[in-house]
This record gives sequence, structure tokens and C-alpha cells, in this order.
Amino acid sequence: MDHSRGAAKHRQAQRQPRRKNHVGARRGVVRESRRFRRGLRGERRARRALRLARDARARAGAGRRVPGGIGNRARHSLVVQFAAAPLTAEGEPMLKIVIADDHPIVRRGLRMTIDAEQDMRVVAEAADGAQVPALLKQHSPDVVLLDLQMPRQNGAETLLQLRPDFPDLPVLILTSFSDDAHLYAALRAGASGFLLKEMDGDDLVAAIRGAAQGKPQLHPDIARRLMARAPMPEDPFQPLTERERNVLELLGRGMSNKEIALTLTLTEMTVKGYVSDLLAKLGVSDRTQAALMAVRYGLVRVDELEGFRPPSK
Repeated sequence: MDHSRGAAKHRQAQRQPRRKNHVGARRGVVRESRRFRRGLRGERRARRALRLARDARARAGAGRRVPGGIGNRARHSLVVQFAAAPLTAEGEPMLKIVIADDHPIVRRGLRMTIDAEQDMRVVAEAADGAQVPALLKQHSPDVVLLDLQMPRQNGAETLLQLRPDFPDLPVLILTSFSDDAHLYAALRAGASGFLLKEMDGDDLVAAIRGAAQGKPQLHPDIARRLMARAPMPEDPFQPLTERERNVLELLGRGMSNKEIALTLTLTEMTVKGYVSDLLAKLGVSDRTQAALMAVRYGLVRVDELEGFRPPSK
């Protein structure tokens, strides 16, 4: 009897350390699980910032998707990049702006106007067109303000250099009334819009927001000058279907693909197809050139260009 009790105590003593080890292992698993959840929450926050940035670009009609085939390390770097981007008070990513102008006073005035807004920030400045490509690769901006007249490399030449690497980046040309000779060259190079340096600050930030959403930005005065120079056929809209004409008219008024889709009760993908087809039929390379044709041939009046007040008479 005593022998059996001793054997039972011996077995219990052998089991006790195992139980303690088992409890310790469980606690270790719980700690690791908590660390994992904390890391997962951080990753989710980073992914949310990435999703917000991608949604903003998708609304612009020129979204930069994270390629599905890239490695996890490259994908993580993109997540960190977007997570570190400046955010508004509502948690939305700010528009990142790069300015290129050879006059420090002009750059300072543009920076003060832009940085006063809650949804955009100037992230870099260039005093020459040759400096712009490196700044774009470093900062990945949402919109570029590019002076048309700069030493060494003017705005049109810079734009030609940028387009192969940044085909969808909105680039707004800053110009004055004395720059007529280079306006059409910048248009052919793929400018997203043209702004007068003398324009009002409210019109400037409205144009930046519109460009970020994929809307062509044409100041009425510049549109008139471009129409006077641009060679056009007598009836460029003859190859277009009625639906394509409707899309072109709304595009010329400054609407994005999403807004056109809502107006015409179509899907955004269908509108993109119409836009691609009408660009090909008109023989132009971008929305800005198509919008200019819509204005020149009466589909859109100059005073209907979105984002600008009618010019004073």
C-alpha cells in the first residue's frame, strides 16, 4: 500500500515540471501571438495608407497600381513609402507637388500658396528643367508645375524627357503671355494643362486638384492662343460616333472619367474605352489636346472650361 502511494507521488512529481513547461510554452505562444497582432495592426495601417493613396490616383484616372508580380520586399517598400506620406487632418494623403521655375521669387510665391492649403504640399523645387527627372524619382509627386521658359532646358524639352518614364504624371505648364512660341511644342510634348503665372491663387490650387483627378487644365486665354496655332482638319469629328462626341464634350468641360461615367450612366471602364477610341480617331495623344479640339470646333465654349473664371473684358 505504502509502496503504491510512493509510486503515485513519484509519478506526480515527474508530471509537475512538464505542466509548468507546458504553461510556460503556452504563455510564450500568447506573447508571440500578441506581437504578431501588433505587427499585423501596423501593417494594416500601412496598407490603409497605401489604399487611400491608390484610390486617390484611381479617381484621377491615372492610378499607379502596385504590380502584383513584384516581390514582398519591393511591395513592403511601397507600403512604407505611402504610409510615410504627409496626411491631412482627416487622414487622407496630401497631394505632393514639385515646382520647377528659374525665378526664386516665383517658386516662393507658389510654395506659399500651395502650402497654405490643407490637402497639398510642395515636396521639392527645381531651378532648371535638367534637375526635374531626379526629383521625380526621389519624391514621386502627384502633380508637377513646370515653367515653360527656363535656362539650359525649357519646359517643353523637359516634358519630352519626362514622358517615357512618367507617361501618366500630370504636368502643368506655367507660362506668360510672351511664351507663345513654345506653347504648342509643350502641347505636343504631352502637357496636362497650361496655367498663367498671373492667375489667382484660388484658381491655381483648383487647377492642381483638377490635374490630380485627371482633368485637363486650360486657361481660357491660353486656349485661344493654342487654337490660333494648332493645325486642325476642317471636320475632325466626322469619324466619331454620337456617344464618342458626348464623351468628348464632357471631357472638354474638364470632367474626369468617373464624372463622365456618372453623367452618361456608363461604367468607368466603358468611358476609358471611349476616350481611347476618340483619341485615336482624332489623332491626338492626350486629353488636353482633345479638349482643345472640342473648344476650337464648338463642342465646348471657352468660358465652360472648368476651374477658371471667364476672362475679364
